[in-house]
Amino acid sequence: MRHVWVRLASVAGGGAALAVLGAGAAGVWRAAPLASDVSATVLDERALAYREEEDGRRVAEVRATLVRRRGGAVLSLAASAVGPAIEPPPDWRWRRGGNPVTARELTELPGRGLLEIETITESGACLRGSLRPARRGRLPERRARADATLDHLAEGADEWVVELLLVTPLLPPGRHETRVRASGEVRLRVETESDDSGGRILALEQVQARHGSAARP
Repeated sequence: MRHVWVRLASVAGGGAALAVLGAGAAGVWRAAPLASDVSATVLDERALAYREEEDGRRVAEVRATLVRRRGGAVLSLAASAVGPAIEPPPDWRWRRGGNPVTARELTELPGRGLLEIETITESGACLRGSLRPARRGRLPERRARADATLDHLAEGADEWVVELLLVTPLLPPGRHETRVRASGEVRLRVETESDDSGGRILALEQVQARHGSAARP
């Protein structure tokens, strides 16, 4: 199985397996409290179904939010491995509602320095953003009982990062392009513009593996 964020067939080592994961659902749907900012105003929001390149399965959901704060705008991307429409790998163990490959990568790639967010500003400057877990939880799965029947409502034993926040620094007025890179290759692209009067998200696109095209929402 190729990785969700790192499945780059043309990159050496792109198919290297990460640690085996298990996960279930207690706490999966509970959002972690985020730092409040009373000065922040939401300017625009968009959503994208992130799909498996080989068969089109929805393996993640990305929510982009552009907000105004004092001095500029901030773009945040919430990448989630859980949700009613998320499809699991073609394996009897996993159930609809979560994807273990995505959850594994959201948990492990940031710590290995393999996932990053950057913004190329209108002036050509490159601004590095930050990553942090937003939700942890377990994934829904099926489990074989001792009597050889299947428990279709089981949960995995381990908790994983099921939603990751990728946040830009404060962006100056203008038109900018934000990119999410996995193993150095762009996998997600967001175009925004903002000024003193407002702002909007112009594009939110999944970038296919090398030489591929962008998938729009």
